[in-house]
Amino acid sequence: MSKIYLISPPKIEIVSFKKELTNLLKTGLVRVFQLRLKDYHFLELKKIALEINTICQEHNCLFILNDNLQLALESGFDGVHIGQQDLFELDLNLATTKINLRKFFKLPKDFILGVSCYDSLSLALDAERFGASYVSFGAFFPTQTKRAIAFPKLSIIKEFNLQSSLPVVAIGGINNDNYHHLVNNGADFLAVVSYIWQNQNPICALNNLCINPIIK
Repeated sequence: MSKIYLISPPKIEIVSFKKELTNLLKTGLVRVFQLRLKDYHFLELKKIALEINTICQEHNCLFILNDNLQLALESGFDGVHIGQQDLFELDLNLATTKINLRKFFKLPKDFILGVSCYDSLSLALDAERFGASYVSFGAFFPTQTKRAIAFPKLSIIKEFNLQSSLPVVAIGGINNDNYHHLVNNGADFLAVVSYIWQNQNPICALNNLCINPIIK
């Protein structure tokens, strides 16, 4: 049963965004929210993240910060999502290292560590072996949110599920016309960005992903 994993747009105006996000979380349909702001100074990002985390906690929604592990740990956020480039910058190649990421980063037991695996089944299996809480694959469909590194086949979700019990987050161009392909292949979470934030009625757009009874 797929759940909604909402990701922020790349730039936000904090006052209006907090109102929009609160209205979306009030529906109870969003299980995870990721704050993904790439071009913000640390102090500005921290201020925004703390405010957004408060909203998420008030609405029983997990709060994940993109990239900034230090800030996520210091602030007591639910977790962090990192890409392969982040690991390379730390000289941690999952294909060759034997380091347990949770021990290496001294992560609390319940801290969520998400890892981008693009179109690579082997990277996903390595990520599980070294401590990831979930893996993401994508972009599954054309997207304008960010430049896609890879376009995996839908079958990668089933292939991973046969070898692992870790949750799978599917990302990339997901909307109400194509989400059922990911659901039918066993995606645990549907990560959505522009489909929600660029819609004239974000709540209606969200509901359109949740009208199918197999999505809860």
